[in-house]
Amino acid sequence: MIVGEDHLPALERTMHYSLLDSLGRGLLALSALAFSAGGAHSDETSAEPRQPGGLLTNQLGTCLSIEGVPTTDGKDDASSLMVDTVVGKKLPLPIPILVRRAFVADDNLKIASLDLPARERCIFKGFATGEMIGVAPAAQVIARERGWKVVPMSSASWQWRPYFAALVVAAPRELPRTE
Repeated sequence: MIVGEDHLPALERTMHYSLLDSLGRGLLALSALAFSAGGAHSDETSAEPRQPGGLLTNQLGTCLSIEGVPTTDGKDDASSLMVDTVVGKKLPLPIPILVRRAFVADDNLKIASLDLPARERCIFKGFATGEMIGVAPAAQVIARERGWKVVPMSSASWQWRPYFAALVVAAPRELPRTE
């Protein structure tokens, strides 16, 4: 019996069994399970916020070590790293990511910019996170509706910007220590 198949009428169940191979049955089971658990509408009805994905891992905030060489193409800022190794495993292709320094001050975790040395291998330990940048479309709509003299603008579109928060700088030695 496929998990959640009681949501299908008997005729449809028979048709699905005859048409689906084992992969199809697995997909049906997953979709039925998600639907029966409220997953089909979880974004609309859940009190829990949906977490965006990261570039280096699907789960933000987990402890990672990353290695790579800063980008030198002039398009990215001085804190972009071409990550080629995550938790000791080589990646098939390097992933560019913004790296920021994370440190504790006044019992709180603070984030600051970090200029990386050109063409020098960097090794960090920390976590993947991110932020929204740009101006939310709602701010511009409301500003126009209300007749504000100044409408908020940004050179960046409203978007999720992932970055890596480096808690430990293992290399190079001349970078500011965060510990």
